[in-house]
Amino acid sequence: MFLFNFICGVGQTDGDAPEQGWVNINPAASSTKEMGPCASTNYVGEYQEAHADLEKGLVEDHSEDLAQWKVQVEAWEKDSSNTNPYEHKVETITLAAVHLKLAKQEAKDIQAGMTNILHEDCSPNVLISTVLELEDQRYTAPSGCSA
Repeated sequence: MFLFNFICGVGQTDGDAPEQGWVNINPAASSTKEMGPCASTNYVGEYQEAHADLEKGLVEDHSEDLAQWKVQVEAWEKDSSNTNPYEHKVETITLAAVHLKLAKQEAKDIQAGMTNILHEDCSPNVLISTVLELEDQRYTAPSGCSA
């Protein structure tokens, strides 16, 4: 969203300044070696395989989606009050919504006679809900407390 290359009228920036902080992540170099030039030699073969799959109809052609996106980009470049096509939109789901969805699915399963009871007091819904609550407590516990 803030990349200068996507903003009209902004020139090239000093790309070396951000790289100066990379010296601190050198210990992580071994975990990123798949990103090196030797690992990228396989991309041509993968591209050719993907292109062949597209021609065979094994994958969807997204050229129409790409054309629509291009129109959105051009509209945003002309007027930044339009929807930013580079901004990733994520649907937020609450713990209560998950509980409700699990309860509805469990009710459907019971009506269909497909109960999957682990214990008389513990249905899969209860088990999943308990795990979600424990995870929530783990991340919301005050600092210094171990949940």
